[in-house]
Amino acid sequence: MVLWRSLEMLEVKRPLTMDPEMTVLRLPFIWPQSLVTDGSCSGRARMTLVYAPLLDPAFGAEFVRVNLEASLKQRHAEPASDSSVRFTNQIAAHLPKSTNLAVPEKALIDHGLKWWPTKQYESTFVEKGSSSQWRLEVTSLVRAEPQFSAEGVPFAVLFTP
Repeated sequence: MVLWRSLEMLEVKRPLTMDPEMTVLRLPFIWPQSLVTDGSCSGRARMTLVYAPLLDPAFGAEFVRVNLEASLKQRHAEPASDSSVRFTNQIAAHLPKSTNLAVPEKALIDHGLKWWPTKQYESTFVEKGSSSQWRLEVTSLVRAEPQFSAEGVPFAVLFTP
């Protein structure tokens, strides 16, 4: 399920599932108008992704067979060189004492940000970008030889702008 909290409302949407043939799910939305100035967005965004991954103890330390990740993307005013619409991720994975340097995959795994069923993201914006059009994206990555359930992977995202 997706929980959306704006300054005015809390809305609960239908439960969501990442289907076996799906690699990305996009949920478009408009940034709360009270946090937009001349098209630029402000606020502190927090997002928590929780999902029920496929588990197989036969693979030892790699027992989690499907990884889901979330991103919060803002639309660019200008199109890409091929005239397509461009979106840029504006939220970072929440790492203890994080820096702006690239994080090695081992650190992501150690802090539960990769191959783990719960992930947290957080960013603060001050007049970010030039568009109030955003989308929440959830992507899946499947390890080799997965037994991806026909029912898919159920997940929920709690998002607070």
